[in-house]
Amino acid sequence: MDGKTMKAGAIAGIKNFRNPISIARRVMERTPHVLLVGEGAELFAQVEGFQKESILTENSIDLYNDFIEGKGIIEREYDTSESMKLKERYWQSFEKQMKNNRLMEWYERYAKENHGTVNIIAQDMNGNISAGVSTSGLSFKLPGRVGDSPIIGAGNYADNRFGAAACVGVGEIAIRLSLARIAVYEMSKGKTAEEAGKTAISMIADLEEDAGSLAILVMDKKGEVVSVANFENFYFWVADSLNPVPEKRKCIFVDNSIEKEGVGYHR
Repeated sequence: MDGKTMKAGAIAGIKNFRNPISIARRVMERTPHVLLVGEGAELFAQVEGFQKESILTENSIDLYNDFIEGKGIIEREYDTSESMKLKERYWQSFEKQMKNNRLMEWYERYAKENHGTVNIIAQDMNGNISAGVSTSGLSFKLPGRVGDSPIIGAGNYADNRFGAAACVGVGEIAIRLSLARIAVYEMSKGKTAEEAGKTAISMIADLEEDAGSLAILVMDKKGEVVSVANFENFYFWVADSLNPVPEKRKCIFVDNSIEKEGVGYHR
């Protein structure tokens, strides 16, 4: 999303394109639309010169098949010590959930506890702000599931006048609450980036108990950046022209088991 023009572009439900966020940008720049999905999005990508390719790794395919077939962790000729650690990590997570929960209960818990979205918020020397979000989606998701990343106002939102926000975690939470838009709206009322992020995350308390984990990255129009989460020990990185090497920072934790009072957006 472009905070200067408030134009936005998004795609969802496409396969075999390595950098879908680049296709989303073309939607913003070259069409009158905001969101393209499925076959139409793939056709648009090809017309724009993006090439289809296989982006599944041999390692990920083997791990998936071995898990489904119950073979255990198998070391193959291409494996390294790092890839074996990754296999063990995923296997233990899958196995634990399958052992302790029925299939749909396992899926719901898996969806709440696993996330891997990439959020970027940037501001240029003229004060123009942009927000970009990209993800391959939740592993083992139900076919057709779309998360918050391509939903403008849910997974990301940008407005030069106030700032921008982007989310990572359980996408359904961000969609149900229009969370990124809430954070930017709070800044439009004069709240700081930290106050806006805390307000957004506190809104999760309005949902059912244990709705899932989510973090929001917020930047105000002055370039101040924070991230707020309803879970602990999560981090983000910040860089600028004076300090171009990204600096690791810890997210602010909001304990919604204590903070049960929202501000009435969704009551």
